[in-house]
Amino acid sequence: MKPSTRHHFNYIVISSFLVLISACQKNESTTKTPFTNAAVKSIFDSKCASCHAASGSSSGEWFYDPTDYNTSIKNSIHDIYETVYVKKSMPQGTSLSASDLQAFKSWYDAGYPSN
Repeated sequence: MKPSTRHHFNYIVISSFLVLISACQKNESTTKTPFTNAAVKSIFDSKCASCHAASGSSSGEWFYDPTDYNTSIKNSIHDIYETVYVKKSMPQGTSLSASDLQAFKSWYDAGYPSN
């Protein structure tokens, strides 16, 4: 094999290998991570789930699934923050206590960790 042909062949093999490896890596948005953060999970469970869980009346606007943090919370966090903390318009028909709002804000400011 000529040196230029061999170089071309090696390039194709290495490129193909890299494409295969990148295709096998998990995409963060499809990885299910449970939401277990003790500081705010109880707030989501008691104040959000009744409307935003699968059978809730507002699940189409934002779907809360504690077993899928990336999809249900992380991907919607800016809208949730705006509605809950800035506008204070949720939960509907009530409001969070000052301590719940502070816990929510601290969690958000910390980068809204799942655990």
